[in-house]
Formats: sequence, structure tokens, C-alpha cells
Amino acid sequence: MNGIPDRHDVRPLCSRSAFADLASLFQYAGGCAQWDNWQSWDQTTKDNLKAFVETSMDSLQNWFFWTWKIGKSAQTGTVMAPFWSYQLGLENGWIPADPREATGKCKSIGAAMDAPFNGVFLPWQTGGDPAAQPTVTAAYDVWPPATLGSISPASWLPTYTPTAPIPTLSGPVVPSGVDGGNGWYDKSDTTGMMTKAPGCNYPDAYGAATLAAPNGPLCGPDAAPVPTGIATAAPTSTADPRGATATTEVPTAIPTAAVPTATEL
Repeated sequence: MNGIPDRHDVRPLCSRSAFADLASLFQYAGGCAQWDNWQSWDQTTKDNLKAFVETSMDSLQNWFFWTWKIGKSAQTGTVMAPFWSYQLGLENGWIPADPREATGKCKSIGAAMDAPFNGVFLPWQTGGDPAAQPTVTAAYDVWPPATLGSISPASWLPTYTPTAPIPTLSGPVVPSGVDGGNGWYDKSDTTGMMTKAPGCNYPDAYGAATLAAPNGPLCGPDAAPVPTGIATAAPTSTADPRGATATTEVPTAIPTAAVPTATEL
């Protein structure tokens, strides 16, 4: 799970309901150079990042960190994805040496927890009676979904088809009579690569987040044009959950999870 916090206020992260308001923060753009250049971070920045890590650990409770460490860039000779390296965070102080230090962090800063997990899974969560599944989560089992955000029906969105050729590397040079392969491990896997389907209109993959919802199907003989306007549907709350000290200097998402030991592999 990822989050985009303000480095001055970590309290909203301790409430699950606060994540619904984060959509209002996604209206800015900028570079990541400040957050790639971890060598320049001062102690205040590291302390606030550590507070974010600890509140994330405390609020999620059952978590893991995606990667132990990230290799150094061949161009710069240093780690260029600091938020993905648990080892780098341990070495430089924005990840606690002992994850148990995070216990009670949310309470210590006055943030109430939303029904923390007590360690007992309900039957439907472990393959039991699906009829007991709460309606609010049962909706996520439907595929394809009936709605997607402000888009209803979701079937209006363009689709992709697995008909493009799979790009593969050439096989190694081997002695005559030996099958060197073609760079594709599973020869029985003949499914094509996903590609755009004929008759569909597609928005820019890197600029569609704020587009208005389509007013009709984007695929088919009567395909509607891709919307060009800006979405007007307001979020549930327009208040900035980061508080009065909000700034556009927001760190890149930190994967909220961990490895239980600092021992280098």
C-alpha cells in the first residue's frame, strides 16, 4: 500500500477514511529530483519520513515491505529509488531499526485508529461462507466491475486485446543441432501481448486521470470521442487532509511494510 503524505503532518494517515480524501491532492505535477537525491535530506526531513513510516506501520498493522534493497544505478552509481530500499532507510534513519517501535505511534500523536485488527480473521476471509461477506467488499469481487469511480457503466471504457506479438530476445549461439530457443521460456504460452482493439478510442495513457467521464461507449461502431474536459465531480471532502501546513513538497510514495530484520542479505 502506498501513500502520499505531507512531511509535516502524518496524523491523517492513521485513519482509513482519510485515504478517500487523498484524491484532492493529485492535482499537481512536478519532478522527483528532490526525493531521489536522498543524500541531501536534512535531519528534519528524515525524522518526518520516519514518522510517516511508523504511522503507516502502526495503522496497517499487518504489512510487509516490497523490497529489501535496490541496486545502484549504472549511470549515477547510487540508489535512485530510495523509498523502495528498506536497507537504505535503515542505514540512513528514516526506517526504524526495530519495527516494533511503531506500535502506538498513531495514538501518541492523537490520531484514533479505525477498529484495529485484533488478529482474528472472519470465516469469509479465509475461504469460509461467502454469503457472510460484507456487501461493501463483495462488490469488489465482480469482474468486470459495473462502475469505476465516476464512470458508469464501466463497460464504456476502451478495452485491449491480446493479439500483438510478444517481443523476445534472440537465443544464445549454440553448437549445431542444439535448440537454443528463441528467448521465450514457455513455448506453450502462445497468448499475445495486450494491444489496442480496433474500433476503440483511447485517452492519453499519461493524461487521463483528470478527464471527464465518457458520455458513451468508447468502443464499437458508435464509439464516443475521448472526453477533453476536466472532471467536475467533487471529492467527498475538498478539505486538504494534510492540514494547514500543507506544501507541494510531497515525498514520493513510500511502500508501507517491512522486513523484520536489519541483517544485510
